[in-house]
Amino acid sequence: MSVVPAREDGSRTSVLPATGVIVLLLVFEFVNGIMQGEITPLLPNIRTALNIGAADLNWIVSVELLAAAISVPVFGKLGDLYGHRRLLRVAIAFVAVGSVLIAVAPNLPLMLLGRVLQGAEPAIVALIIALCWDLLPPGRARSVVAWASGTLPAGILVGAILVGGLAKPLESVHWVLAVPAALAVLCVPLSYIPLFPESRPQETGRVDWLGAAGLALAMALLLFAISQGEHHSWGSARVLIPLIAALAVLAGWVLMERRIADPLVDPRVVLSRRMLPILLCSFIYGVFYFGNQAAGSTFLSADRHVTGYGFGLQAIGIAALSIPLVVAAVAGTIVAGRFAALVGGYRIATAIGFVLVGLGYLLVLGWHTALGLFVIFYLIAGFGGGVALAGVPIMVAEAAPAARLGIAMGLCMNFRTIGGALGSAVAASILSSYLLPHAGPHHTGQPSEHAFMVLWSIICALCFVGALIALVTRRTESAAP
Repeated sequence: MSVVPAREDGSRTSVLPATGVIVLLLVFEFVNGIMQGEITPLLPNIRTALNIGAADLNWIVSVELLAAAISVPVFGKLGDLYGHRRLLRVAIAFVAVGSVLIAVAPNLPLMLLGRVLQGAEPAIVALIIALCWDLLPPGRARSVVAWASGTLPAGILVGAILVGGLAKPLESVHWVLAVPAALAVLCVPLSYIPLFPESRPQETGRVDWLGAAGLALAMALLLFAISQGEHHSWGSARVLIPLIAALAVLAGWVLMERRIADPLVDPRVVLSRRMLPILLCSFIYGVFYFGNQAAGSTFLSADRHVTGYGFGLQAIGIAALSIPLVVAAVAGTIVAGRFAALVGGYRIATAIGFVLVGLGYLLVLGWHTALGLFVIFYLIAGFGGGVALAGVPIMVAEAAPAARLGIAMGLCMNFRTIGGALGSAVAASILSSYLLPHAGPHHTGQPSEHAFMVLWSIICALCFVGALIALVTRRTESAAP
């Protein structure tokens, strides 16, 4: 297999070895996953090391989500204009510098600056997919995108386990964070290895910086409203005021983007039947993937003698269970291409993936008292999630205009990010709304079993809705998978 750069007329000019290219891109994606998995397990350690409060700790998570929501479309647009490989290098450099700042940060402002720079992480995913789509034949590109989709959650798991395992022997949180930072820095020179050509930009014009600012404001207000929903009623002024403001800014932004000749994002493309359903699938994926992360760990660690549910697992047990779940998801991404060929395309494969996730949670709803069955049902959901994880970006790449592939992939990542933020906030709100009345002094604020039932029911219903949305999407495959 080879990578062949394109001429202006679309033909291919020379042959370059593809194996090294693919391995290198997957390395970038894997390290990117490690960067995304490093912070959450260390938040208590960071709080102690920087001597900050819980509210400040929340900003360490929120500022990265906000930076990602703003920067990913811009990276995608710049990639369409000036080449995806060039912007991939810039994004990798941003993440590397941010990781170093986080590792050495003696105070909160420097830590937040590092997290802002790490907001380019989802852009790496979008640019890798755009680059593969430009350099490889369609069938091969789909396979690589599927592999890349599976490599990301594997990297996230490794990142969480890595920093969790290093936290005790290294003691200092700065030394722990220095390990993934070194990996990120190593990716910078690797990105300059001349194994693959630059994608040939087909987009013309300039970056719509006013549109980027408008989108940034809308995303900031929206994510702020969602974050308030974790701690306050969803009908409270703390949530409704920024939410209404976000919708108003977003409406004005859409009107502005429709009227200019070279918009950052063309609303007519986003709202088309060809693209919008796929982006909604990405949003739903973010909701269920991130919505049950903390809740699942809470359920597994609960003491059944106190709460009436759970398995009393410690952190090491939960981490051990995470490995087969991620393996199931990676397996789903790997077989997604063959599965799509078997059932008639990625549209149907993605729908079946969502159905499997919904089925897994439906089974958990009915049987969650035996650990063995609980894990089996989660494996079903994990495998289906892997199929959907691979299918959605491939559908986006197939449906997007060739000249705007980078910005389309950026929007796909953005929808997933927003879905993830909403899913996490809704899950936190549900778990704090249904509490055990008498859990004892050491278990104050413990969610009741009903809280998990409500959360799993919502995820189950959303996944079945996602399957229907995938089915109504117009077929986009230009060639056999």
